[in-house]
Amino acid sequence: MSYKINYSIREKIVNEFDLNSLGDKIISGISTKFGDVGGEIFFKEPEQSDYDKIFVEKIVNLKPVYKLKEFLDYHLKNHLNENGDLKIFINHVEYEIHDKNLIYYPPPYSKIVIEWLNEKKTMNLKQDEENKIKLLKLAYEEAIDYAPDNPYGAIIDTESFAEAIGFNKPQMKRYLMELHSAGYVNVPIGARIFYINPDVRELLLEIENKQSKESEKQMSFSQITNSQILIQQNTTNSSQSVSNESIDKFVEFLNEFQKNEHELIKHLAKDRIDELKDEIGRLKIQLEKKEPDKSKMSRIFEEIKIIMKEVPKEILKTIFSNLVTGMLF
Repeated sequence: MSYKINYSIREKIVNEFDLNSLGDKIISGISTKFGDVGGEIFFKEPEQSDYDKIFVEKIVNLKPVYKLKEFLDYHLKNHLNENGDLKIFINHVEYEIHDKNLIYYPPPYSKIVIEWLNEKKTMNLKQDEENKIKLLKLAYEEAIDYAPDNPYGAIIDTESFAEAIGFNKPQMKRYLMELHSAGYVNVPIGARIFYINPDVRELLLEIENKQSKESEKQMSFSQITNSQILIQQNTTNSSQSVSNESIDKFVEFLNEFQKNEHELIKHLAKDRIDELKDEIGRLKIQLEKKEPDKSKMSRIFEEIKIIMKEVPKEILKTIFSNLVTGMLF
């Protein structure tokens, strides 16, 4: 039988924190009739609540009591190793273990569990935030690769995507529901697929801008655009993740774009102008980094090329005449 919470349960105790297995059947009740010597015994399969009782008994018998946090961490680790969800475990300890049981025991138990819960909730919020951003980022990149002309119509299979990015099913399900409520993804009822929504790109751009401003190690865009010498000096660095030739091309493109932005956007609708500026912003962010992501820059540039197709080819050739043939048109 599967349980909501994956405690470390063993038939033979290996660690002092392990719970004893209850086996396949436990006594659920005994019925007797008046005057009968014996009675009928009823059995049932162990349930989550049965192991919760053992869990509480183990807690209140821990010696010394300060081992309680270590005990909770031990079972949390087992729960996560069995593809459990951190938030579910935290909620279970708070509402089923603490609120229904431990508050009726001497103060140390309740106090220590509350401290542990507060620590894990802080960790959970941070981890959840990072995981959801990771999910949106990789889903956006997946959608761009699959359908560059219409990434918001790209179908993403939930199960295979979760496996690819290292999330278990409970995690993926919860994250998608939360992101669906926030308007970043669309999860059809009963379907095992999801779509990303246009707000995702704006969110990712905002996050990248924030990270760029906070990082003291990142190279400023002006340093890259105004100093070709700096780029040439780095040509001997074989470990560099983006070639200087590639950087030169993107820097040259951005220089020409900024000089001729007014002329270019005259040929675009307002929503396309906004999209173009977003992509230009993302490209700038990559160039500001010490080690730009070449594959990401290429994907961003593909988006720019799609938008630029709406600008007359003669104008593009005139403005970007110095670029390598085929880079833009």
